Amino acid sequence: MSTPRKTFLGFTPGQAALLVAGVPWLMHLIAMMRPGLGTDEAHYALYGLKLDWSYFDHPPLVGWLQAIALQFSESEFSLRVISMLLAAATLWALWRLVPRLFPDASPWVAVGALALMQTGPVLMLWGILLIPEVPLVLVGLLLIHITLDLLEKDRFGHWLLLGLLLGLAGLSKYTAVTLALSVVLVFAWERQWRVLRRPGPWLAMLLAAVIVSPVLLWNMRHDWASFRYQIDHGTGGETWSLSRLGTAEGQQLGYYGPLVFLLTFVALLASWRERKKRGVRTTYAFTLPVLLIFGYSSGFDKGLPHWTALGFIAATPLTAHWLAGHWHRPALRRICLGWGGAMLLLSLFLHSELTVPWAPWSDFKNPHAALTGWDEAARESQRLQAEMAATPGPPPHVFIDNWSRAARLAWYGRPEPVQVLDNKPSQFDLWYGNPEPGDRGILVVWDRDGEEITAATLSDAKRFRSVKFIKELNININDRRLSRFLFFACDDYLD
Repeated sequence: MSTPRKTFLGFTPGQAALLVAGVPWLMHLIAMMRPGLGTDEAHYALYGLKLDWSYFDHPPLVGWLQAIALQFSESEFSLRVISMLLAAATLWALWRLVPRLFPDASPWVAVGALALMQTGPVLMLWGILLIPEVPLVLVGLLLIHITLDLLEKDRFGHWLLLGLLLGLAGLSKYTAVTLALSVVLVFAWERQWRVLRRPGPWLAMLLAAVIVSPVLLWNMRHDWASFRYQIDHGTGGETWSLSRLGTAEGQQLGYYGPLVFLLTFVALLASWRERKKRGVRTTYAFTLPVLLIFGYSSGFDKGLPHWTALGFIAATPLTAHWLAGHWHRPALRRICLGWGGAMLLLSLFLHSELTVPWAPWSDFKNPHAALTGWDEAARESQRLQAEMAATPGPPPHVFIDNWSRAARLAWYGRPEPVQVLDNKPSQFDLWYGNPEPGDRGILVVWDRDGEEITAATLSDAKRFRSVKFIKELNININDRRLSRFLFFACDDYLD
């Protein structure tokens, strides 16, 4: 990586970057055409159908973006196109960022940063589905660019772009607060306090506040429900635990792989002696708040793997720069190339399996189970609901046990409502309400474990005075059973 050669195996750095970033992107494009929507995808697609100023669990940008896609088509492909475009823009922003942070480095360092993006199990699938982190990471990288612009030349237009980007970050995810902190850290480290005497930063803050105001207005009207949920979600109501932190970090190691996870921290620690370099300081400012805040909060409640994506991706230029300086070590080269080769094989397997399922999974062990059969289940639940509606009693509902399953059932059964039976607050309470005493309807149970499930063993059956099994719907692929849906007629809700 540190070689001064202008070509490697006949490729220039630009050509190599296009190959390293473009081929996986095209693989994503092909793979995303076939599978059904996953939990988060279906949830945010419903955001797009039910436009609002904000939502219970996230700010609105992801829903607003899906609303744009829905103007063209309601297909799975359409709902993934915007995510793919944002992912392509993210790779471009990362490629352009490396020489700005480390202007004296070989152009192959930028290629290395793009390659690191393909070596993490989570990152290698980045952009296939639209989640709040996808626009957040792009905005984060653009914020690094505009912050560097402001350090080089204080222009009024750059301050307005800074305010716009901070506002978009706030509309993406609540954790965007780390980006605002990062910008402050950069200017503090560079001792640029004199900029506060000018109108630019104040206008940037005002613009960001105006852009984020829909989130505040929504929360004011809903008793600050989203803020209270996020605070509780971050701490879990538990005392801080070192073992919980260790478990969470171990999961992060598995999700991001050793080249991204371990080498990120190695590069951050080893680069401290080079902290006088602007690129190193800027990387610290945009990486450490994310990793430290989420690391600490994981001691209260385990997080999801993509929550730290912003920190790890922002660190890839520094990690690639550190690798370039140590690439002469044979052991390190073997480890990197070996892991990179293994991840290439894993990527080929995952993309081929998503495109045309071929692996001989055993019954109920196929990962396609979460993405397949929900359209059939939605149609069947509505058919059974219509049959029940023809019998004496109140209008029947469709019930399911939690919001994650409700998202897929509601999307494929749109616009019919789906009510969630658990007692945890969710966006579905606001959309479709909660069951009332005396309600009846069809309870849909999704099983991907092959367990024996009857009205007597079903925990949600205790919520009704009467529960009767109706039918079973098996979901198969390649003559293997992926999962099954069980349908129960429920009468007289008790809670």
